[in-house]
Amino acid sequence: MKINILLFWFGRDWGEGRTFQKVAEHLSQIQDVKYVVCVFPPSPTAEAEHEWPLTTKRITRKLFLISQNKRVVPTSSRPFRLRVWINMFIRKHALTSYLRISGFRKENTVLWLFPPHPYLDELIHIIPHKLLVAHIVDNFTKLTEDKWL
Repeated sequence: MKINILLFWFGRDWGEGRTFQKVAEHLSQIQDVKYVVCVFPPSPTAEAEHEWPLTTKRITRKLFLISQNKRVVPTSSRPFRLRVWINMFIRKHALTSYLRISGFRKENTVLWLFPPHPYLDELIHIIPHKLLVAHIVDNFTKLTEDKWL
């Protein structure tokens, strides 16, 4: 049985040869790996008022990048809290639906976190996985402000 690997990273610097990129590229070259999906955290929509919940990019036959978008529905009008909740709900279910359609199941999925982060606590519970890897390469506890959420 081939395995799927899901990596979460808190940067948007693909293409600069960072550790997470090299790990993802190497894992995607292993014969027993079916897919490697690298997921980036939710980001505010830059130019548009709203976007699709996920933006995907295929790097190779087995390696994909997913960016989660914060605003699926505009939050500029009332009821603000409801729209924020809808965006969070859609974003979460879009990711889990994408993974399910791609064949990610509990018995064949490795969840690889770069680095552990409070945002991932919820995702650990909604993404089916058999093995959890927490990869710590820097001391992120020194950050005083969480600029990614």
